[in-house]
Amino acid sequence: MLQLGTRLFLTAVVALGTTSGSPSFTQVPGDLSYTKGQDVVFNWAFEFEAPLDVSFLTWYKISDQGPVLIMSFADSLRVRDPYMGRVELVGQAGLKLLNISESDAGPYEMEVLFTDKTEIANRSILDVKYAPVDTAIVVPPSHQPSPGNALANLGDDLALECTARSNPAPRFSWTKDRLPTTDEEVDQTTGLLTIRSVQKRDTGTYRCHASNGIQPQGTDSINVVVHYPPTFATARIVSPLPVKEGDNLTIVCSCDNAFPTPRFRWAKNGSDTLPDSAVVDEQLGRLTIGSVQLKDSGVYICVAGNGVPPSPSDEVTVEVTAKPTVRPAPTPTPTKTNYTIVIVATVCPCCLIFLVCILFCFFRRRRSVHRRKSDKVLASFDDVNHHRERLEYLCPDQNVLRVSNATELDKMADPVLQEFWDCLVRMDVDPVLVFLRENRSLAVDEVAGIRAAPCVVERLLDILCVLKGDQASRVLSDALRHSDQTHLADLLDGKVLPDARCVTMTTVTETSFGLTFRPAYKNLQHFGDVDKYLVTLELALPEPKPTFR
Repeated sequence: MLQLGTRLFLTAVVALGTTSGSPSFTQVPGDLSYTKGQDVVFNWAFEFEAPLDVSFLTWYKISDQGPVLIMSFADSLRVRDPYMGRVELVGQAGLKLLNISESDAGPYEMEVLFTDKTEIANRSILDVKYAPVDTAIVVPPSHQPSPGNALANLGDDLALECTARSNPAPRFSWTKDRLPTTDEEVDQTTGLLTIRSVQKRDTGTYRCHASNGIQPQGTDSINVVVHYPPTFATARIVSPLPVKEGDNLTIVCSCDNAFPTPRFRWAKNGSDTLPDSAVVDEQLGRLTIGSVQLKDSGVYICVAGNGVPPSPSDEVTVEVTAKPTVRPAPTPTPTKTNYTIVIVATVCPCCLIFLVCILFCFFRRRRSVHRRKSDKVLASFDDVNHHRERLEYLCPDQNVLRVSNATELDKMADPVLQEFWDCLVRMDVDPVLVFLRENRSLAVDEVAGIRAAPCVVERLLDILCVLKGDQASRVLSDALRHSDQTHLADLLDGKVLPDARCVTMTTVTETSFGLTFRPAYKNLQHFGDVDKYLVTLELALPEPKPTFR
């Protein structure tokens, strides 16, 4: 095939050589523009005057390092690497370049050397167009902890630059979580995306798009993570108060949401020096001081920080009280009185009996005084209970007696109230107390006093009424619902009827009787028609005596 092309080429050269005039090009390709992947034809043709003849033909690619030989012809046609299999001879002296790439762009030159050393040459420039390639997002080193991720602190300015290589030059656009960004943030020519005063909402996946009209587009993405500090810190003592000498003291520091998770540091009286027995959990914010001493009193400061300024702090004052000392009883020493008693007891046994009676009366009187003091304290507590507003059964019917005023006789007389109390005293008190303690409605010592009472429910109601007043019913209802005792909460809120036996039989005669149905509520719009309640009667009638005629 190559020999056949060579013979055709020689024939064309000989034919042209019969024309008159000096050698010159009759056809040149000029500057060409093609898209990557296409085939390009450089159409060159020339003429010369006999008896001149062609001595040598060459085709070059002009690069920055100099001419690169593509193909030559002297006695035969030769193709040089790396163009083997990519070039063909077209027409008299044309060059066809197959499947061009972006590296094929640049100047190409064809030269003809004649036998008389005359030389002619022509140059053509090839422009190769191609889609964006090597698209990448460039992040400043201070904001890029790892490839594919960008990091910014709350309030910082973050600049993301998109780069790509293409012909013609690309234009850039950005999206965040697949939604377009505002035009004010993007420079479409340089691909620069600027996020000013970064906020939490700026966290997400950002994608850059580079396009120049040739498919496919170039894309790259990056994850932006915003670090933000906690806004406040809270320190509190979780140990029983007051703190006594020898107790194990625990202080806990907490803060609001922050990223990354903050760590907690502790200081005492402005110094990082803590007691020798102090143990700090920086992740949980817990400071524990074992067997606290009087010298450990002071102001403890907690600082919550995650590397993003500012770092909030809080302080708590610890006052360690001295542990009460028990003085040993002094050893009795012989005195004149003791000696006298011994002498008298020895001399007169009757006096010893008299002395024992006196001591017995003294201790009995002392015990009686102590009992009267205790009775006085209990009476004052009962007097407070008598005059305070106690827990109320929230019934829509105002005629139903309040729980606080109900006596045992009232409870027995009113079946609705009796049923309510029967349910209430069977409540599961432990989860209710746990909820009230965690919700800070009751203190630790108050919970302990309730648990130690003979009637736990009665004492719980008493303390709630004193502490919460009119809100006692609501507080107890919330505690019941959080402890999965919804039925009791509904009874307390007046949302359901107790299963009370409210039917009585009246006007009983030998041949008739009447029924009285007294519902617990009169709000029929809320609870429906009372006639729909089913009443079942069981009657025991004597068997009729047979009569004989």
